[in-house]
Amino acid sequence: VLVRNTTWTASRDGGEQAAFVQTTFYDGQGMMVGSDSGFTSIADMDGVIVCVASGTTTEGNAAAEAARLGLDWEVRPFDDVGLIQEAFIAGQCDGWSSDVSQLTGLRSVYPDGPEALTILPEVFSKEPLGPAVLDGDTQWAQVVEWAVLATIQAEEFGITSGNVEAMLDSDDIGIRRFLGAEIEGDDGAAVLDPGLSLPTDFAYQVVLQVGNYGEIFERHLTPLGLERGVNDLWVNGGLLYAPPYR
Repeated sequence: VLVRNTTWTASRDGGEQAAFVQTTFYDGQGMMVGSDSGFTSIADMDGVIVCVASGTTTEGNAAAEAARLGLDWEVRPFDDVGLIQEAFIAGQCDGWSSDVSQLTGLRSVYPDGPEALTILPEVFSKEPLGPAVLDGDTQWAQVVEWAVLATIQAEEFGITSGNVEAMLDSDDIGIRRFLGAEIEGDDGAAVLDPGLSLPTDFAYQVVLQVGNYGEIFERHLTPLGLERGVNDLWVNGGLLYAPPYR
């Protein structure tokens, strides 16, 4: 399984022998500049050098955004993030463009401190990120997909790593079914096995060990300054939605 900031695109899905199974973070490309640059908007940036990572969607997106806005950008690619940072510190880049989540993480550990950098407000691409598996391995794809979906559904149910044990005795049949607890049916008590090639208590195990989606976000991304935004549950106006577990 590949889990990193690799954008799900049609050509990657169709030509890279990879199957993207579930979006775990809806991101978008942004621009980071020096806080003393005077830039407050991407529209201010004409005649500048924008540094990006090569071999990613970032390079093409930056060129397209400059053309759309009628701006003159030299989009300069680098082989890795470390080289971009060196060039940025050396004054060879006016802007640093990447996914906003990555820029936020890089800003948090910048040598001169996060206050030395500003991420401009505009987001100019769609960058759905999530795990990918080898194309054709449908059983493994199903396992990865439902492990991710379990974290989303758990948050919607209000199940956390702290209360998951108690939730096994919930009065809500849907919660007990989801966690792999026995539920009463016409033929007596039984545990739902939907045939996912997973233990019937897989959702319980996932939440017990890593928490629900909100807990994971709070643990890893909130400290960087990222807000939930579209990466919130559908009931809160976000894009996260798990199919019924029945």
